[in-house]
Amino acid sequence: MHSGFSDPRNHRFIITGGPGFGKSTLIDELEQKGFQVYKDVARKLIQSGMEAPIWSEESRKGSFFRQIFKDRLTDYLDCVPPKIGFFDRGLPDSIAFTRHMGLQPAESVLDAIRASPYNPNIFLTPVWPEIFTNDEIRKEDVKKAAILDAHIREVYGELGYRIIELPKSDLQTRVDFILDKISNLLGYKVIDNISLLE
Repeated sequence: MHSGFSDPRNHRFIITGGPGFGKSTLIDELEQKGFQVYKDVARKLIQSGMEAPIWSEESRKGSFFRQIFKDRLTDYLDCVPPKIGFFDRGLPDSIAFTRHMGLQPAESVLDAIRASPYNPNIFLTPVWPEIFTNDEIRKEDVKKAAILDAHIREVYGELGYRIIELPKSDLQTRVDFILDKISNLLGYKVIDNISLLE
């Protein structure tokens, strides 16, 4: 187990899950409430002109995933305590996506993940076909999104994280659910991004 992993007061919180099930909408709402958020780096890379592995040449898969990992690590280091940070996917998601593409992460990637703990409780948006959406960047259909969900659950479980599945409910209920959970974990009422530990 890596240092700090078991600390329930770790202020870095991951929101993850298969694509298309409301994760980014949650992140946007938390940002509106004043929290520090770190958005989907893969989407930002594609919007900047980088080709995603799902439609690029086989040889370019590795470089895409390496850049995503570097950007996620930058976000991780940017989140300075005691402020709370919400991450649209975390470093372990890189393992899930590389496995999905038939690749294996480098040992240096695994070492970095072990050395970079988030809160041991991670939030997951479950497979929910009724709200599933895709677009020009998120090209997976609902079946592929469900397969990615399975990879994500597997990876976080292997790393020892506790998965907290979000309710299939409206946006405000999901936000309240997250804030109630982290209030219990951190030991004080969380309503915005002002830490009572300061």
